[in-house]
Amino acid sequence: MVERLLYGWRISAGMIADQWASFTVQIQKESKVLLELANSKELSVTERRQLLEDFSARVQRSADFMASLCQMLLPAHVVRPCDPQEGGEK
Repeated sequence: MVERLLYGWRISAGMIADQWASFTVQIQKESKVLLELANSKELSVTERRQLLEDFSARVQRSADFMASLCQMLLPAHVVRPCDPQEGGEK
């Protein structure tokens, strides 16, 4: 098992996988609620747009955090960028 000490915590690949699974389930739940709110006539267009922007930003921050954990934990040859412009394979 791959395990590293990171900021005083022992982090393993299994822990990251568990967190990622939890994260995706939470995003799915929030997406359903957000979709209902976005289609609601009770909120103004501006309020709906702000909800979507806030949700998108939160998802991006969480995904970036998980990606950075993976990069710190796993050897460089395991974590490759997917974007050809960044030198990865598509």
